[in-house]
Amino acid sequence: MPPAEDALSPQSIGKVLSAALTHDCIVSIEGGTCGYPFFTASAGAARHRVLTNTGGAIGQGIPAGFGAALAERGNTVFCLQSDGSAQYTIQTLWSIAREQLPVIILIAANHRYAILQNELRRYGVTDFGPQALALTELDRPRVDWKALAKGYGVPASTVRTNLELRQALANAIASAAPCLIEMEL
Repeated sequence: MPPAEDALSPQSIGKVLSAALTHDCIVSIEGGTCGYPFFTASAGAARHRVLTNTGGAIGQGIPAGFGAALAERGNTVFCLQSDGSAQYTIQTLWSIAREQLPVIILIAANHRYAILQNELRRYGVTDFGPQALALTELDRPRVDWKALAKGYGVPASTVRTNLELRQALANAIASAAPCLIEMEL
């Protein structure tokens, strides 16, 4: 486990989540920020199943988790989600709350469309100008994930350290109810 007091990083999130997985749970992954580190860290985790997107689709992570929770009522579902792509289908929180499904939505909040910035880098852009930043950053205004979740009827918290994430995951699993955990990066 990463040091408890350290700030969250994609690698530490992968390790903390992997250690928290319940037997035969489902993990819906959308986003490279924490998705790739999770795959590496979860090799020795409790038996679990993974749902992920194919190609360049954006916005399927939370709805896929919702569908999995409907298909296997009572089973814990973790949605490891990047903040940019979560914006596409955030209204799924309402459906999760309505059905009171044990879906734990983990939002990797780096406040940017990292995938779009990575695509610009692939095309040779090394210095983002003001226009590129304006189109790829999510900080004007910054998304208030706890307020959004509350508006859809889902309890939420914000975590910044590995210990806070471990505690939030333990509480969420024990509650067997929907929740959103904003992971400040």
